[in-house]
Formats: sequence, structure tokens, C-alpha cells
Amino acid sequence: MLPELFRDWIAFLLLPLAALPIVRALWLKGESTMQFSSVRQLKLLKTSLSLRARSLLSVLRVAALALIVLALARPQQGKTETRIQTEGIDIALVVDCSLSMWALDLDNQYKRIRDAGSQMSGFFPFGGRRTSFADNEAIANAKNRLEVAKQVILDFAKGRGGDRIGLFVFASSSHIQCPLTTNHGVLMDIVKRLKLPTDREVKAMQDRKEPVWGSQTAIGWGIATAAKRLADTKAKSKVMVLLTDGRNNVHDLTPETATEMASALGIKIYTIGAGTEDQSYRLSTDIDGSPSLAPMPSSELDEGQLKRIAEATDGQYFRATDGESLKKIYEEINKLEKVKTEGEKYSEYLELFSMFLLPALGLLLVEVGLGNTRLRKLP
Repeated sequence: MLPELFRDWIAFLLLPLAALPIVRALWLKGESTMQFSSVRQLKLLKTSLSLRARSLLSVLRVAALALIVLALARPQQGKTETRIQTEGIDIALVVDCSLSMWALDLDNQYKRIRDAGSQMSGFFPFGGRRTSFADNEAIANAKNRLEVAKQVILDFAKGRGGDRIGLFVFASSSHIQCPLTTNHGVLMDIVKRLKLPTDREVKAMQDRKEPVWGSQTAIGWGIATAAKRLADTKAKSKVMVLLTDGRNNVHDLTPETATEMASALGIKIYTIGAGTEDQSYRLSTDIDGSPSLAPMPSSELDEGQLKRIAEATDGQYFRATDGESLKKIYEEINKLEKVKTEGEKYSEYLELFSMFLLPALGLLLVEVGLGNTRLRKLP
């Protein structure tokens, strides 16, 4: 506190001078200015109130001098701040929500679950047989590709303070889940609520002969929807992070056409291919309601197309085969797309010497006034 309050500490060397009146009073104590043959009778007299109060004059002078020294030390109150000017980046997170994202192969525990099941008889893991409670619990807690991606996206958004981030999803068509916003709390709430339909919901749609949203993969529409929203922004840097585990099979707007649109708008696209090339499985339910694994078709990931999309926009292609590698990919993108900041430091102070100087002058006036009137010493 004190180092921030007083600027000229050398002034405190004058503090001993403030004690000179007391030293002088003690030095002269007992010395008389008038000579008497005897003061025996005078000593019998009671000391008057004014005589006892005269010692206050020295106290007033010492206090005044001390306050003057504090005023000379330049007391100040203020703060030093740094203004940060940020050049934010507009980031569109484009996520595949097709039914192939049911696969569990990105879960870091997937290999253990699969290996445990493969030791039992049957045509595929667990083979319709009841497993142990431990295995059932592990299967029930397994995360599909979308759930793993959601956690990684949440971590990514936490580290992008100042950037505007939007969430776009695609499957049979594309949708804006969250417009570009700096309110990352709202964005993360929307990400958390993102989910795939269940087996029961898909079967109900099929029974009603309704089209199942998620049965196709419209990569071109996903890119175009995000690019259109990024086109309306004034950010100097525009980035799209596209995550998919399949190939485009909706051809009214191809990924090539959408990529040309994004490139013309100056949008850089990072593409991520998710999933393994091996046989994958998804979470299912046995007749008795216990969790089990069901086989899924082999991955149809079109890495060549994802590489071409990234190269055409000066972006980069990544491959994620598990949750850990997906996390590292988003961390790498986070490092590649740094926010530019400029700092300007400034200080603002309020001089406080008057808070000490004015009371000092007041004490001196009181000391001089009393010393020459009511507490005057004669001769």
C-alpha cells in the first residue's frame, strides 16, 4: 500500500526534523529566563490549566511538520492499466450428425470393450449372450463419435476468448444450431444438447414412412451454410472446422462447388476425418433391455475429398482415430489460428498532497494562535 501511495521516499529523511521542537523543549527544561532568590513559595502554587496545556504547542508543531514531510513525499492514488485490442477470428464449427456417428470407435475405452466382447462365443462381440455387470456398465457408458466430438468442441471453445464461434450441423441437410457469437456460454449449452436419434426414434420414423434425417451426408450443404453466414461478417480472419466420418452422398450441391464458394470468400477450412477403418460397433439394446453392441457398416470416409477441400482453401486435413487424437487435432487448430492482440499501457494518478498539507497549515495556525494568546509565555 505505502509503496503505491508515496512517490518520493527520500522526503521521509526529513521526519527527524519534525521532532526538533520536542528535543528543544526537553533541552531547555529546567532553565529559567528570569532570576529569583528563591522559588520555594512558587512551588507551593498549583499548576494552572493553561500552563499544563502549553506542552500541546510542541505536539501541534511536531504533527504539523510531520504532515508537511508526508506532503513532500508526493502521495498519489491511481492505477496502471493495459488496454488490449484484439483482432478476433470468426470460426464456424461444422459437425456431421449423420447416423454413422453412432459408432463408438472414438471412445478411448472402445478397444477394451471390444476386446472383452471378442473373447466370448458368438458371431460378433457379446453374440446375444448376457455379459458380466462390469461389461454391461462399460458398454452403457461408452460414447459415440458425436459425444466424443462434443467434449472436444467444448474444450476448444473455452480457449477462444474474444472469437465469434458458430455451430452448424449437417446430415441429410444442414442447419444453423448456433449463430456466430462471442457468448460462448450459450454456444456450449447448445453443444451439450446436441444428440443423435435413438434406435427407437429411427424405427418409429420408418414405421411412419417418414424420411430419417441422418440417413445421408450432405457435406456440400454443410460447407455452404457455414460459408454463407461467414460471408456476412467483417472479421479479417474466417475459419471453418469441418468434422465428418463419411462421404458426400447428397449431390444437389457438391462439396467442390461449396468449397469454391468458401475460397472466394477468403474462408480457410480445416477438415477432420473421424473414425477407424476397422469394423466398428454401436450401442444397442438386447431383448431384455440390457446394453449390447451392434455391428455397423465399414467406414466410407472420403479422405481424398477432405484433403482437396483443405488444400483449396489453404487449410489443413487431419485424421482422428480416437478421442485423444481428435483432442490433439483441435488443440493444433487452436495454435494455428492465434488471435492478434495489441497492448497499450497507461497510468492515471490523483495527487493527494493537499490531504496532508492543509491539515499541517491548520495545525500551525492553531499553534501560533494559542502561543500568542491564551498560552502565551512571558517573557
